[in-house]
Amino acid sequence: SEVTTIEGLATDGQLTAVQTALWEQHGVQCGYCTPAMVVSMTDLLKQHPHPTEAEIRAWMDGIICRCGVYQNVVRAVQSIV
Repeated sequence: SEVTTIEGLATDGQLTAVQTALWEQHGVQCGYCTPAMVVSMTDLLKQHPHPTEAEIRAWMDGIICRCGVYQNVVRAVQSIV
């Protein structure tokens, strides 16, 4: 099987669309959950290019963010599609 980490998502040191959107929409805070958010949202967009808000929130299920940036992550993903 294949495992992709957050480091494996970037190309030539450039941020991905998900990373850029999270930065621009303030979807990152302490950075503890950020790698999980980036990898999960990247996978979501790969499987569902135009997700609904409910799908985005379901895809975040299980990612524990103590800073509470969930709404900003939703906005970030919505800004991409």
